[in-house]
Amino acid sequence: MNKLAGVTSTLLLPIILMMTGCNEESGAGQLNFDDGDVTSISELVRVYDYSVDYGSGIIDEFYVGIDANGVITAYDYQGDSSDQGLNCYEIYVYGSVSHVSGSTFSDAFGREYTYAFEDDYLVSTDLVNGDVDKLKVTSLVASDLEAAECD
Repeated sequence: MNKLAGVTSTLLLPIILMMTGCNEESGAGQLNFDDGDVTSISELVRVYDYSVDYGSGIIDEFYVGIDANGVITAYDYQGDSSDQGLNCYEIYVYGSVSHVSGSTFSDAFGREYTYAFEDDYLVSTDLVNGDVDKLKVTSLVASDLEAAECD
């Protein structure tokens, strides 16, 4: 199953990675950001937690990042209780997001979304079907996850 399939319709393809005044490198450890609408790609530059708890101790550890060019990268930890693999991350580029205007963004397929920060989450709303998705803001740094990439 494609872990990002549900996210792309609302949050992932047009999103992910942000923090006001921070980027994925210099923002490490900083979680200070203001709630409100996202109005630029630079605000999205961050690593987000998109892990899933399936219950019964089964957790799929999964992160999503967006870089300064709007490229969305997925980081799927293989050593979790879901994958039960090696202590490394499967990493793949998933798509990209671009700024349209105001708080509206579009993905590589032309779908449009709005993004806002609420509490500790990036909230994405699909402008066509109204679907809402949330990604938890983290202090993780993309380069740390990339250093643990599976061979």
